[in-house]
Amino acid sequence: MPGLVAIGHGNNEIGTLQPVAEVAEYAHAYGHLLHVDATQSAGRVPINVDTLGCDLLCISSHKLYGPGGIGALYIAAELQCEVLPQLHGGGQEGGLGFGRRRHCAVERADDDWVLRIDADGRVSGELATSIAAALAAPQSPVYRMARRNRFLGRWLAHGEGYPDWNLRLFDRKEARWSDDLVHEKVLYAVTPGTLEGDLLHESATDLSAYLAKQNRYTSLAAEQLHANGRRAGLAVLALSPLVRFVKFYLFRLGFLDGLPGLIHISIGCMNSFLKYAKLIELRRAKKDR
Repeated sequence: MPGLVAIGHGNNEIGTLQPVAEVAEYAHAYGHLLHVDATQSAGRVPINVDTLGCDLLCISSHKLYGPGGIGALYIAAELQCEVLPQLHGGGQEGGLGFGRRRHCAVERADDDWVLRIDADGRVSGELATSIAAALAAPQSPVYRMARRNRFLGRWLAHGEGYPDWNLRLFDRKEARWSDDLVHEKVLYAVTPGTLEGDLLHESATDLSAYLAKQNRYTSLAAEQLHANGRRAGLAVLALSPLVRFVKFYLFRLGFLDGLPGLIHISIGCMNSFLKYAKLIELRRAKKDR
């Protein structure tokens, strides 16, 4: 199967152009395709796909003083390929959530067995061995694995950080992703198997980015609750964070993870509070219409 080599055509900030034609010749010599990102050079220098020798080339409208969120992708005619959307959930599709996005990806998989790994995750050696054994002789169509979260430079070993059980390996004929906007899960009707080894997750190297992500997630979670007709009052708003803290920081020994463990559960408790606070806001906004 050919690989895909990607290169930027130019950099409009420092005025450099890459030797795309030479890269194309090298990539093609090894049977690979070449994708050129001409976002920063389109409209500033002439672009000839035949001269460049590229197989794919993309441009963006906003760099040409057009509207944001619009672009174009050139595909060489000799590729004769069918173009399928790779991103789902934008405004053009009515705001699909994470669950439906994953379901769209699963439908396009070449094999019935699906393993979900996020960009900030990786499989430990022990887990890789377990996965290979499970696929060689399946005992169940769905498997769960322990996710170990690294937070602020420390691999958490207790509380919400570990073992954070996740069902990530499944046969799509026997299971599917839920349609939830956020915190999607695999739906199944069998007893799942358990794999040895950890799914390693770099959950937060930058606290500001992590908090921004939690803000988005709590908004989506509130929208999901609102769509399902859920309500929240003072008791839920006050008790939900407290119950979460006691469960994970005390009963599940989150305090043994030191300061990162305390910050991790504190943000989790804040998420519980914000989710229901945003739900209350949504319900009040609906009444005011």
